[in-house]
Amino acid sequence: MYPVYTFGGAGGWRPAPFVVLWRADRAFPKSPPAQWPLDDCGKALGALVPWPRMGHHSDMIGDNPTTPGDALDWPALGRVVLKALLLFALVNAVFAAVRPLETLGRLSLYNRLFPGRARLPYGEVIAADYNLTLNNLPAMFAAHALARPKDADEYRVVLIGDSGTWGWFLANDDTLAGQLNTLDLRAAGGRRVVVYNLGYPVMSLTKDLLLLDSALAYDADLVLWPVTLQSFARGRQLDHPLLQQNAARVRALIDHYDLALDPADPRLVTRGALAETLVARRRDLADLLRLQALGLAWAATGIDQDIPATIPPRRRDLDSDESWLDVAAPRPLTEADLEIGRASCRERVSCCV
Repeated sequence: MYPVYTFGGAGGWRPAPFVVLWRADRAFPKSPPAQWPLDDCGKALGALVPWPRMGHHSDMIGDNPTTPGDALDWPALGRVVLKALLLFALVNAVFAAVRPLETLGRLSLYNRLFPGRARLPYGEVIAADYNLTLNNLPAMFAAHALARPKDADEYRVVLIGDSGTWGWFLANDDTLAGQLNTLDLRAAGGRRVVVYNLGYPVMSLTKDLLLLDSALAYDADLVLWPVTLQSFARGRQLDHPLLQQNAARVRALIDHYDLALDPADPRLVTRGALAETLVARRRDLADLLRLQALGLAWAATGIDQDIPATIPPRRRDLDSDESWLDVAAPRPLTEADLEIGRASCRERVSCCV
């Protein structure tokens, strides 16, 4: 945009600025038109603002305007658009081939710039909870205090379970893990017992097993696993989004522990190449960035859940119906019912269920 001034004397014109919206070399005449009389004021201003020596006065506004389209180089613009599209396609193809989200999830500011979280990330309202729910397991564990180096005098205890273990509507100090840590317990040999809260909302033993499988990489000495009968419901084992979005890990667990679950269950998400592009996974990538950004609020406040002032009580007056999910009447538990719960205890760590 270029300011242009016109000056007049005899006609009573006054200096009037206006804007030219296209090429500068077409915006100005080579010299002031002879029919424009210049008074003393105009001559003085003309000396301060030299007249550009380009274009032609027929291109001026009000005479024979030049349209913006005449100045565009369409072949050049087409080449720019084509290159941009090719670059966009290349970036998406590379992203789909590399599948970098889990690797990116391991890159974390927690336990470095920010303190590690006391429980796994889970939140419903980001602005109030200073927390969010995501399905990237490496990112969830990298943000947790469990990811910090183990001290030489530490007896590391991993506590897994459902929302009761995670601490729904509880501050971190009031959770089961928080209460155990306040006891300042000591293991044999005098090592400090440090309990890490790896509970996660929704009842599913397979979800617990998935988290436990990742937790074993952090040198745990003992696993505490509170369970309820609701977590054993076979038909609900794969309902959790964390399981559905980590289908490859779940199938590996089914194969390794010979679980009575279908690895081809349609609830397990299988992504093709198009579903792994940057465009398709942009929400997951944004969640990784949001988790890091929320580290500042966590470090400043220690808040990771918005706890309401009034919590509605649980229902106590229950129906007389004795059926439970797909079990029509009470019956003894069988080995098959307990199979998933025992699977994780076959490995290299002490386990209390």
